[in-house]
Amino acid sequence: MLVILGEWYGPRKRLFTQSVPARCRRREPPGVAVSPAGFRAIACEHGGDLLLHLVNMRGSSGPVEVELEGGMWKGPRSASLEPQGTGVEINRGPGPMGLGMPSELVDRIDAVVRLRR
Repeated sequence: MLVILGEWYGPRKRLFTQSVPARCRRREPPGVAVSPAGFRAIACEHGGDLLLHLVNMRGSSGPVEVELEGGMWKGPRSASLEPQGTGVEINRGPGPMGLGMPSELVDRIDAVVRLRR
């Protein structure tokens, strides 16, 4: 079991140790809606970017859609999944900003989205 945990944590270590929590008044960041249900959101800052950590509480296999609304989420230049660096398309249409992740990119434990400012 420790080997599995190490394989998961190793590539993500810097995302945890070199990040600081984003300023939020509540436990979860405001303006985040994730579909399907069962994801918990955590926001932090890392190297000038914003990280949105989506913890997969139900082991969903995707696809995952994320809507981000409000000042905290305005203006990212691009988005990618960490630690792999795979680009994620940003939907900037009318209404909330959206991100979509196909099933093959959804981890059964978590997804960490880097929003480059």
